[in-house]
Amino acid sequence: MQLGRRGINMKAKIEYAIIVILLLLVYIWTNNLYTLWIAAAVIGAWIIAAVINLFVAKKVKISFTILNELSEDRQLQLCVENSSIFPASHVRVVFGCQNVVFASDCNATVDCSVGGKKTSTYEVPIGSKYCGRINIDIFGIKVYDWLGITAKKLRPHGDCYFYQYPDESDEVLQEFEGNKSSDSDVNYKHVKGNDVSEILQIRKYVVGDSIKQIHWKMSAKFDDIMVKEFDRPNDMSTMLAFDYASSNDKEENKKIIEAVATISKELQQSATGHTVYRMDTAKTKVVHRDVFEYTEYDVMLQELLGTVANGGEYSVVDHIIRHNTIERFAKVIYITSARDRSRAAELDSQEKCLVIAV
Repeated sequence: MQLGRRGINMKAKIEYAIIVILLLLVYIWTNNLYTLWIAAAVIGAWIIAAVINLFVAKKVKISFTILNELSEDRQLQLCVENSSIFPASHVRVVFGCQNVVFASDCNATVDCSVGGKKTSTYEVPIGSKYCGRINIDIFGIKVYDWLGITAKKLRPHGDCYFYQYPDESDEVLQEFEGNKSSDSDVNYKHVKGNDVSEILQIRKYVVGDSIKQIHWKMSAKFDDIMVKEFDRPNDMSTMLAFDYASSNDKEENKKIIEAVATISKELQQSATGHTVYRMDTAKTKVVHRDVFEYTEYDVMLQELLGTVANGGEYSVVDHIIRHNTIERFAKVIYITSARDRSRAAELDSQEKCLVIAV
């Protein structure tokens, strides 16, 4: 397998043309028929090779999968299957990797071969400098003849993707641990499915109260219909919100994503239900995801890694302040870039809000 062998087809054409021209010049100079027959044989060999190549190209199939998706030794495995009796001496595959989060991409070329009635596999190391969803697409496939002169294009089909997860940020984790509220400071710390409602008082029944609220034991004791009045709990104990920096600040956005992933994982591991608020940059809309369990954390993270990181004028912090969303939560954690910390001044002034600038 060879990577990036560009120009090999043009080189073969030039060399082949030079050979034919030299043979014809020798024939003209010597008037020897043998050289003419040799030139004809060379041209005939090219025609035969081209015809066979057309047949072989129809019998070649290429598929690809991701190996070691969750490890650093991640590879793209190309499987080249040739069902014809003739070997495919040169198959070129051009594929590209695109990082959705940072809108960056790179292309690579793989040159391979496979014998007749055989299947060959090739592994190509893949990865990205930044975390995100990495989409892999095959842009072009060409099967070259034995002489490397003609090529038959195959229609590329199929694609795949993998997630390159962010690293945990020890610095952010230390800052979070140093400012984390004690259990008594958090109103509702629970896992999914628990009933966290509390009875504030027992009072007499009034028209409109639900029958489900009737406290039967107290009703029998006071010989009157008594109902339970419940506290209205927060939906979740903690809000985790963040804003991106501009799309040009890839390193800062990388740190922001790492901080969000680190803190959300820490909250999930400590069984603290939380809601992640983020900007859906494709729709310019603030969305949120509840996270109780690891599966929900994984879904949240994959949604995050499938979103273009690009800060805009309308931010998440503006949204949660304007809609007074923070009042629903016992604790608010807001993550932003160091240069944009000023936008969180109103959150900074509230005791229950923790602003982390990375």
